[in-house]
Amino acid sequence: MSKRTRALRYYRSYKPQGPFKKSVRFFLKLIVVVFLFHLLISTLLISSYQVSLQNSSDTESEQPVYAGRILASPLLYGPRLNILDYRIPLLRTPKRGAVVVSEFGRPPELAWYAHGLNSISKFFTFNNFIPFDENEFSHISRYQIMRVVGMPGDEVRLDTYRIKIKTATSSYFIDEQEVLQTDYKLVIPNLQVTGGSYTENSQSGGLSGSQETLRLAPGEYLLAPDDRTHFALSRYWKPATMKKIVAKALLVYWPQFRFL
Repeated sequence: MSKRTRALRYYRSYKPQGPFKKSVRFFLKLIVVVFLFHLLISTLLISSYQVSLQNSSDTESEQPVYAGRILASPLLYGPRLNILDYRIPLLRTPKRGAVVVSEFGRPPELAWYAHGLNSISKFFTFNNFIPFDENEFSHISRYQIMRVVGMPGDEVRLDTYRIKIKTATSSYFIDEQEVLQTDYKLVIPNLQVTGGSYTENSQSGGLSGSQETLRLAPGEYLLAPDDRTHFALSRYWKPATMKKIVAKALLVYWPQFRFL
């Protein structure tokens, strides 16, 4: 077959695309590029997390001060590639007083395709719908906003909902806000300020607000919410590792805009 014959057959079989098909192909390519770009940014740089404010009548729930949609950066503490079940090495460990996003309990075990479909659905529905449930807890959010109070090597104890810290370089316990030197508001349920002094509140739920001393080993941190409503429960009073710290919280963008 000569070159002229092959060229003639190709010309006859070629069907130029109309403007509608070209527009559809361009639009589909644009969606794919934008989605991949979004996936890259949300995995490495900035992610959105949903933190719910629980009903105060639920004594088993934890009530974070910061609730709503949170923007946080996983870059410093090691972004997690859910599809590959791999976490990139961290750039640095959290500093004392940092506000972080902590994962409560164990993450749900989802197949790689479920993570992929969830990512696609979150992208197209603006995080309003996911086909595979990622929250296996019915009474609290999977993610919580916590503050890094205790560092490796510290001894910490809970006294009337306030954390006392003895660092590796001190010989006695100091109140948390003196050690952190960070301006943040504590919500203490069973104490109220009256005339400059603390008095008991009858709506404390019967908790003493105290816990025994913990010694934090290397790689262990004490994470605490600014709202101490249920923090005195023993299941919350325990060390956390970097596995539970997923991102550095930056701001709340809904329902109220607020930097953290």
